[in-house]
Order: sequence, then C-alpha cells, then structure tokens
Amino acid sequence: MRQFNRVFLMMSMGILALAMVACSTGGGAVSPEIASKNWIEAFFRADGETLRANMCNVQSAALTDGVLAQLAQGLGSAGSTLDLSGLTYSYNQATSNVTIAGMVRVSLAGQTVERSLDLMQLDILPVVQEDGGWKVCLNLLR
Repeated sequence: MRQFNRVFLMMSMGILALAMVACSTGGGAVSPEIASKNWIEAFFRADGETLRANMCNVQSAALTDGVLAQLAQGLGSAGSTLDLSGLTYSYNQATSNVTIAGMVRVSLAGQTVERSLDLMQLDILPVVQEDGGWKVCLNLLR
C-alpha cells in the first residue's frame, strides 16, 4: 500500500508542477468532455503536445519542456501502470466545469488498487472555449 501512496504522491507532484506554470494554440476539442479526456490521458502519459493542444493558450504557453520532463520523471519513477478506461466525463454548463467520475486503476508490483482523481484534485476541470474549440484551463486557486 505504501507503493501506491508513493505513486499518487509522484502524480500529485506532477500536478503541482503544472499548476506552477500558471490553456494551446490550435483549434481545441469539439466538446468539453473530449478536451478533458484528452488532457487527463495526456497528463498521465506526460504527452506535452496533446497537453498543450487541450490547454488554454495562457497555460499552454507556460508549459515548458522542463515541467514536462519533471512530470515524465515522476510518472516513470513510480513504475506503475494506469488504466483510465473507467473514467466518465460530464460537462456542467452553469459552472463551465467537467466533472470526472470513476476510478483510476493503478497496478504496481502485481497488485492493483483503484483511486479517485479527487485525491489529486483532478476530478473537476474548468474548461473554456478558445480558438474555435474547447480547452482545459486549470483553476490554480483550487
């Protein structure tokens, strides 16, 4: 169980690194749910191109290769595999937020546990319309 807590600690450090940089140029996604799904999946792969394409312009511009390298290192050093297929995404037009429900399956050393994204404060993603599409624009005060 300590290893699983370490995995989530490393992921949380990656989120902190993203929050410290302060949403990409391009069209964005066709819906808020797709933008959020693309962003979450890219985050857990440390895929900078997809992260930037699904983030608001201000935050995307601040997402440096150094921050991405820290995220990749944190995710890689945990040595775990993640299954995000159990997540669901629903958009609330009144709040401009996408709520992510379900559990992330984390496998490490032959054991699997399920964790909620609310432990990492990634269960609610603010979204904006920008450049003709939808993009995630993190609330840095949450």
